[in-house]
Amino acid sequence: MMDQFPNFKLFIDKYLPWLAVIGFVVTVSANGNVWLYFMAVLIVFVVVAIIDLLFKYWNHAKILGIMIVLLVLGLWLNR
Repeated sequence: MMDQFPNFKLFIDKYLPWLAVIGFVVTVSANGNVWLYFMAVLIVFVVVAIIDLLFKYWNHAKILGIMIVLLVLGLWLNR
């Protein structure tokens, strides 16, 4: 079903990591609460995992890696 939407897959692959970076910067600069960002990311990943089970097509290992790096960086900056 999702093969009908190659542009959507391209959008996810190209822009989701950047949205993660922007969300991280906004969250840290707004209130410095990295755990809030992490919880939001966790919720997003639960949703994506459910969609993944339904459609069997997202490759989000690299995005997860970016999230972990940003979390560690954010915790280090806010210590």
